[in-house]
Amino acid sequence: RFLELHHISILILESLYFADIILLSAKIITDTKSTSKTLAYLLLIIFLPIIGILIYFFFGVNYRKNKFYDFKVERNKKIYDDIKKFIKSSHHKVLESHQKELQKYFSTFSFLFNATQSPLTDSNTVELLINGEEKFPKVFEVLISAKHYIHLEYYIFEDDYIGRELSNILIEKAKNNVVVRMF
Repeated sequence: RFLELHHISILILESLYFADIILLSAKIITDTKSTSKTLAYLLLIIFLPIIGILIYFFFGVNYRKNKFYDFKVERNKKIYDDIKKFIKSSHHKVLESHQKELQKYFSTFSFLFNATQSPLTDSNTVELLINGEEKFPKVFEVLISAKHYIHLEYYIFEDDYIGRELSNILIEKAKNNVVVRMF
């Protein structure tokens, strides 16, 4: 009976040891950037278990980086919470200031805000440009008037008259110290 209990306790300890080695190996693989260091730490904890684990925790874990990371996570959470509060209050101010015009769309705006955190904003204008004949002259006019930044995103960019005209405007703006980004 005693031997049986002894064997069971050894089996449990071995299982816990192997589980710890696997978990620590996963931590070493994900945390250590250098391949050679990762391999060295893995070999240490496998072939010299107790000493290897101690060496890893003394030399392999960057506690200063982890402490900085925790600080950064906390700071980012506070910034995120502040931004969420600002967006929510801005959304509600716009809803209140345009209550009559927006009343029949209130449930739609509430749904959009709750689902996507997309707030209503004030003082926006929209001009629908139905086709290329309407669109590109207006796009070129806006690009030519840009002073600091141009951000464009197009799925298809052709080497035709419009594509060359667009390229010429972007090249000219870049020469005049306008930051141009095209995606």
